[in-house]
Amino acid sequence: MPKLLHVAAAVVTNEKGEILIARRPATVDQGGLWEFPGGKLAPYETARQALFRELNEEIGIDAQSASPLIRVHHQYPERHVLLDVWSVEHFTGDAYGREGQAVRWVKPEELNQYSFPEANKPILKALSLPDYYMITGEAADEQAWLNKLSKALESGVQLVQLRAHELDEEAFVQRAQQ
Repeated sequence: MPKLLHVAAAVVTNEKGEILIARRPATVDQGGLWEFPGGKLAPYETARQALFRELNEEIGIDAQSASPLIRVHHQYPERHVLLDVWSVEHFTGDAYGREGQAVRWVKPEELNQYSFPEANKPILKALSLPDYYMITGEAADEQAWLNKLSKALESGVQLVQLRAHELDEEAFVQRAQQ
């Protein structure tokens, strides 16, 4: 059975909206790839405790708060990785590579220009999604439904899930295309 590696990682965002990434040393597994800062949990730690410790040890910042972002299970040939990923927007200190690794602040839309380990791909996807999305209600009254949808889109909603159990498949597809 492959070994489980439990890691706490952070998407650290500065006041400009940039995200901190760090380059893995060439001498370690997947060396040279970029990653979100963090590290392995010690046997006595929660993911949150490990996150705060690792951020200080690796990049010299003290997180003031952290919110869960995503939990990722990824199977590599030699091990199973569990990533507990947190969003950190409030911290003290200036980030730098305390272990000699390169660190860089990048705009979210530039993250796709960097090579990350496979296990980080769901994190990148999560970062590309809006913070919230609309789940529609009943769609039987087409005009009322369209009015409600239009108002939501005008107010800034960027992602919509059409949930209309009362429609058959053909009507559902037609409504979704509107």
